[in-house]
Amino acid sequence: MNEGFLYEGMVVELELEKGSWFKGRVLRPTVDGGVVVVFDKGALLPEIVPGTKVKVRWTEKGRLFRGEVELRCKGGRFIPFVEVSFPLSFEPIERRRHRRVKAIVPLEYRKIEGGPFKASQTLDISGGGLRIKVDEDIKVEDELELLIYLPESEVISALARVVRIEEDNTHKIAGLEFMIIDERYRRNIVNFVFKTELKERQRMG
Repeated sequence: MNEGFLYEGMVVELELEKGSWFKGRVLRPTVDGGVVVVFDKGALLPEIVPGTKVKVRWTEKGRLFRGEVELRCKGGRFIPFVEVSFPLSFEPIERRRHRRVKAIVPLEYRKIEGGPFKASQTLDISGGGLRIKVDEDIKVEDELELLIYLPESEVISALARVVRIEEDNTHKIAGLEFMIIDERYRRNIVNFVFKTELKERQRMG
């Protein structure tokens, strides 16, 4: 698969309004060289103007990309969708290293394919990812939807990929790497890490 090609089933985010990203999934290509992106049932999409260029971001083979697409139309009474062009331009996003702290933060997760969310908690967390307790059917390369209940923050919604699995006597632990997360949510996590480190240093004297 060529980089920059939006293929069927791929999860993407579109900035349909300035500062507002909408997560959807590529349904199928169109005959005129575009793709249809569908969103969750009941998602409220803003009005769009055909021909408007908007930002898009996605992950492919473990790499993050961002680019620009042209909006063509919007539809779907029950299952909303938009039709967009293939990326007019795109580039990889360089990954940054983030400080990590041990912290128990409640969260919920589920596989990207759907199903009910399952309750869990973090063992550690950073702006780039986290480790969580999971059940037996999670494996490396699985993509998970996350709802993270960080203190002093609104609920953080993110998409993450399982990069490693660890097991001890009682738990299965997954190391997750954020694939798609709003930058303001990432900043909330980075601030939480900083405050947690500061409290630990103060406690240690």
